[in-house]
Amino acid sequence: LPGASVQLPMWLRGPDEEGVHEINFLFYYESVKKQPKIRHSILRHTAVICTSRSLNVRATVCRSNSLEDEEGRGGNMLVFVDVENTNTSEAGVKEFHIVQVSSSSKHWKLQKSVNLSENKDAKLASREKGKFCFKAIRCKEKEVATQSSEKYTFADIIFGNEQIVSSASPCADFFYRSLSSELKKPQAQLSLHTEKQSVEDAVRLIQKCNEVDLNIVVLWKAYVVEDSKQLILEGQHHVILRTIGKEAFSYPQKQEPPEMELLKFFRPENTTVSSRPSVEQLSNLIKMSLHYPESFNHPFHQKSLCLVPVTLLLSNCSKADVDVIVDLRHKTTSPEALEIHGSFTWLGQTQYKLQLKSQEIHSLQLKACFVHTGVYNLGTPRVFAKLSDQVTVFETSQQNSMPALIIITNV
Repeated sequence: LPGASVQLPMWLRGPDEEGVHEINFLFYYESVKKQPKIRHSILRHTAVICTSRSLNVRATVCRSNSLEDEEGRGGNMLVFVDVENTNTSEAGVKEFHIVQVSSSSKHWKLQKSVNLSENKDAKLASREKGKFCFKAIRCKEKEVATQSSEKYTFADIIFGNEQIVSSASPCADFFYRSLSSELKKPQAQLSLHTEKQSVEDAVRLIQKCNEVDLNIVVLWKAYVVEDSKQLILEGQHHVILRTIGKEAFSYPQKQEPPEMELLKFFRPENTTVSSRPSVEQLSNLIKMSLHYPESFNHPFHQKSLCLVPVTLLLSNCSKADVDVIVDLRHKTTSPEALEIHGSFTWLGQTQYKLQLKSQEIHSLQLKACFVHTGVYNLGTPRVFAKLSDQVTVFETSQQNSMPALIIITNV
C-alpha cells in the first residue's frame, strides 16, 4: 500500500577484523502492477557498523571406541568444541549464552551432548572458556539414499529453552554460501593407465577413512549494555571439520611471514608427483574396541590363576578389503606402567591373521590370565593393517584406544 512500511529481520556476515566497517546494501524493487511504466528500481545503501570481539571457536573430531547403536558399521565419532569469549568488559558485553550447537553434513550428524555437567545454561563471561563434547553418528542408509548430491542432514543440540531449526534458518544459508568451489565443482577424472588408476583409487580409499566434512554451527546470544539499556544480540559461528584429528577454527589463523632465505635454482626431475597416504592415514584403517567386565572377583586361595574372557572388536573403517594382523605378545615394559597397572598374560593363540571386508566388524574371543589382585591395562594388543591389493607393502600399526582398565579382586 502507498506509504506503508515493513521491517524484516536480517543476518549479516560480519567482518573477521574488529573495528569500523562499511556495509553496502543493494535493494531491488518490483512494481505490483501488471504493466507498470517502471518495472523495477534499485536502491543502494551504505551502513557504518562497529564490530567488536565475540567468540573464538575451535573444534576437533576423533573416532569413538564404542560400537553401540552403530548397526555394525563402526561409525561413532566424538566431536570436541572449544569456545572462548575473547570480548573485554569495556565493550559493554556482559556475557555470551550458548543456546544451541548444530551440525550439517551429507554423512554425519550430531546425536547428543556427552558433557558431564547437567547444567544446560552455558554462559561465558569475559575471557572465559568452555569445552563441549558431542556424539556424532552416521546418517542412516535410507537418509543418504534419498538425498541428492546437494542435500545435507541438519541436527540440533539445544542448550537453551527453544530449538532453532537450523535447516530452515540463516544457518543453512550461511553454510551453503560458505561451501568452497572445490566441493561444488565435479572433480576432473584424469586419464591414467589401469595399474596407476588402481593405485590412485586405493590411495583415495585410504584417505577417505580420515575424511569427515562435518560443519559445526555454534549459536549464541550476547547481552550488551548500551546507554543504560540492555540489548540482546544474536550470532553464530561456523567451523568445518574435514579431517579426523585435525583442528579447525572459526576465525582465520594468522601466519607468520617466512624468514628470508637464499634464492635457489633447481631443475625439476619429474613434474608428476604421485600422491601417497601418510602414516597417520594408514594408521586409521582399523578401529579397535575391547569389551570386558570393569571388575572381576576371583578366589585366589582356591585357584591361583584367574581367567577373564575379553572380546576384541575390529572394525574396518575403509571401503576396501584390509589384511589385519593382531599381535598379543606385546607387553608393557615401562616401570611406571607396571607400577600402576601391573602385568598379565594372554592365554591361547597370540597372533591372528584375518581379512576384513569393506566396513566389516570382526570379533576375537581372548582370555586374559592374572595371578594376583590389582588394576591392569588390557589395551596391550597391537593391530597392524594394510590393503589387501598390496598397494602398501608393509602393515601399518593402528592407533590404539585409550587404556582399558580392569580391577581384579579376591573373594
